[in-house]
Amino acid sequence: MPDEPKEGFLLHKMINNIDEIKQAANIIDIIGSEFKLKKEGNNFVACCPFHNEKTPSFKVSQAKQIYKCFGCGASGDSIQFLMDYKRLNYIDAITFIADKYKIDLDEDLKEHAKPVARLEKLKPIV
Repeated sequence: MPDEPKEGFLLHKMINNIDEIKQAANIIDIIGSEFKLKKEGNNFVACCPFHNEKTPSFKVSQAKQIYKCFGCGASGDSIQFLMDYKRLNYIDAITFIADKYKIDLDEDLKEHAKPVARLEKLKPIV
C-alpha cells in the first residue's frame, strides 16, 4: 500500500516519543515521590531503597538525571529506577512517566507494547 507509513518512519516516530518522555522525566520528582530525598550540595541523598543501610549512600543528581548507590552499586536514570524499584518492564516504566507528565503515548508504541506486556506476564517468577 503506497499510503502506509514505512517501518523506518514508525520507528523514528516511536523513538522521538520515548525521547520526549525521557526529557520530561525529572528524576527528583520520580524518586522523591517514592521516598524522602535530602538536599546535599548540588545533589540529593537518601538511604538506598535496594539494600539496608543506616548511613545514606544513595545519591541523586538532578543535573545529570541519574542516581547511584555507593553501597550496593545500583545506578541509572528515571526509567531504570522505576524498573528496579517498582519492578516494571521498560514499556511500563515509559508509560508510567508518560502518564505522570501527561504526555500522549504514541499509538504505534502502544501497539508494540502489547506483545511485550503479554510476554512479561508469561515470565516465571524466580
